[in-house]
Order: sequence, then C-alpha cells, then structure tokens
Amino acid sequence: MNMLIQSLQVAGFYVTSILKSGKRVTISSIFTYLRKLDNLSFIGDFPIISFIVSKISDRGISVNVREIVKAFRQSSELKEYSRTNNILVKNLVTKHLP
Repeated sequence: MNMLIQSLQVAGFYVTSILKSGKRVTISSIFTYLRKLDNLSFIGDFPIISFIVSKISDRGISVNVREIVKAFRQSSELKEYSRTNNILVKNLVTKHLP
C-alpha cells in the first residue's frame, strides 16, 4: 500500500521559480497553475492562495485586494467569499501589507 503525502513544499518550489523568472504574474494565474497539479489535489484553495500571497509578499511585491478577490473568484470553494469586504480577503490583505 502506497501512502501519498501532500504538502505546500511543492507549491513553494513552483511559486519561487515562477517569481524568479521575472515575468509579471498575478496571484490568480499562479493559483490556477497550482490548482492543476496532482501533488496539491487534497489541499484546499484557501491554504494555497494564502501561501501564494505569503510568498509574494516575502519577496517584497505588494499585494492588493483586487488580485486576491480575482483568485477567490477562480476558486470553486471560495467563489462565494469573493467580495472585497469579506473577512477572509481582509485577513490576507492586512496580514501581508508592507
């Protein structure tokens, strides 16, 4: 019997390599890319988006509400929480403001 362990370390590798490429990317485009990976199939959408926002802000790139809301709208789990005044969106923005 094989056991499959999934973690955000895989996402960290991809996010870091995408950000190092120097291309202008958005949170929603990175989220869409990561959501298609089989390695992250059991991880929920909010932890993935939160991880992306954290990695982007760690690199000194500013994060705005509109980008987070757009990523929420692309998520089947978080689509209903995609208003800008939602507590989940506010939490991500205030946590990662410069």
